[in-house]
Amino acid sequence: LTSLLAWLDHSEEEQRRMRELVALFVQEESRDELGIGAIRDAFSDRLFPGVSVIQTRARYLLFVPWIFREAERRRLSGSDLKAWTEKRERWLIPALKRGGDVSGLVGRVAGAGVKILPSTIYWTALQTYGIARHEGTLDQALRGRPRLVGVSEADELAERSPGLWHQTLPGPPDGFFSFESARFELTPEEAGWLAERIIDRIPDSMLGQLVLHRLRPSGDSIAPWDIPFVGRLPPELQVVLKHARLFSLAIHGAALTYNLLLARRAADLGFDRAHDWSEDYGDALERWGAELAAEPDLLPWDRTQFWSVVHAGNPNLAPPTIAWVNAWLDRVAAGDAARGADDPRVRALVARREQHLKGPKSRLVNDRLLAAWNGASGTDRLVYRWGTVKTQLLDLFDGLEAAGAGA
Repeated sequence: LTSLLAWLDHSEEEQRRMRELVALFVQEESRDELGIGAIRDAFSDRLFPGVSVIQTRARYLLFVPWIFREAERRRLSGSDLKAWTEKRERWLIPALKRGGDVSGLVGRVAGAGVKILPSTIYWTALQTYGIARHEGTLDQALRGRPRLVGVSEADELAERSPGLWHQTLPGPPDGFFSFESARFELTPEEAGWLAERIIDRIPDSMLGQLVLHRLRPSGDSIAPWDIPFVGRLPPELQVVLKHARLFSLAIHGAALTYNLLLARRAADLGFDRAHDWSEDYGDALERWGAELAAEPDLLPWDRTQFWSVVHAGNPNLAPPTIAWVNAWLDRVAAGDAARGADDPRVRALVARREQHLKGPKSRLVNDRLLAAWNGASGTDRLVYRWGTVKTQLLDLFDGLEAAGAGA
C-alpha cells in the first residue's frame, strides 16, 4: 500500500481517479462487480460531462475559484499558493456548518482534516465548463502560476491574461474570506453565470440541454429518463438515453444473479447471518423478468447502434468486456436470463465473469471475502450519476428562479 500511494503522488490525475474509485465502493449503483464500468462511464460522460460521483453541491464550482483567485491576487504561487488555498478550503467547512446547510458538505464528518478537498473533486468540472482555463492537472496548474513581484496592477492584469480562471467569474459575497459563515445557495447572478458556462461548453449534452431550456427535474426523479420532458431533448440525445436506459435494465439482472450466487454460497457455508438473502434475490429476479417482458423496446433493441454509442464515448473497451456483455444480452433477449435462479447456464455465465475479473479475490471462491459481504453488492440500477446531477441542477434552478421571483 505504501508503494502504491507513493506512485500516486506523482500524478494529480491518477490521485483523482483513485479517489473516485474509492468513492465508488460506497455507492451501490457504482460498484462494478462485473466489469461494466467502462460502458456505464461512456454513457455518463456523454450525458453529463464534468460530473463525478464524488461531487455534491453546485456552489463549490465558485468556492474553489474564489479561493484560488484570491491567492493569486496576493501574488502567491507554487507551494505557497497550494498551502494558502488548502487552508482556506478547510476553513470553509466550519463556515458552511455555521451557515446551517450541511447537505453535501465536503468534510461534514471528517471536518477540517478531510483528505479530499473540493479543488480536487471539482477540477475536471471546472475545466469542462471553462471556469478553469488550464488543460493540465490541478497540481500542474499550481506549479505553473508565475510569481509576480514588483509589477503594477495594470501590468499584472496583462501578464496574467487569459489567466487560470474565466475572466467574467463573479466575485465572492462580502465577507466571504472571513470564513465566519457560508451557504450553498446560489445568488441569481452566480446561477446565471454557471448556466452560461454549461450552455457554452457542453450544449449538446443532456446536462447542457436541461440548463439551456430550463427543464427542472423533480426532486423525486430516480433516473434521467424519469423526467417528463425527455421528448423535448434533441433526437440524438434521446437515442443515447434510450440505450442507456435499456442497458441499465438489462444488466441489472446480472447484478441480481451475482448476489443470488453469493447468498446461496453463504448459506451453504453456514455463515451466521441474521437473514438468508437467497429467497430475496430469487424474488427480485422474478420481478426483473416481469419488467423485461413488459418492456416494448427490448426485443427490437438495435444492439449495433448501442455499441456505436458506447464506442463513441469509449473507443478502448476491452474485447472480453464486449464479448461478455453480448453474451449476457443474448440471454436477456432469449428470455433465459430471467430464469437465472434456476438456469445453471445463466449462473455460470455470471460466475465465470466475476472469477475472471477477480481471480483469487472472487467472493465465489474466497470464503474470507464472502464472509465480509453485507448482503448486497452493486445491486442498484445504473442511473449514470443522476443523483449528483439532480442535486446540482436543483441548486442551479433555485438560484435562477430566485432571480425571476425578485424581478
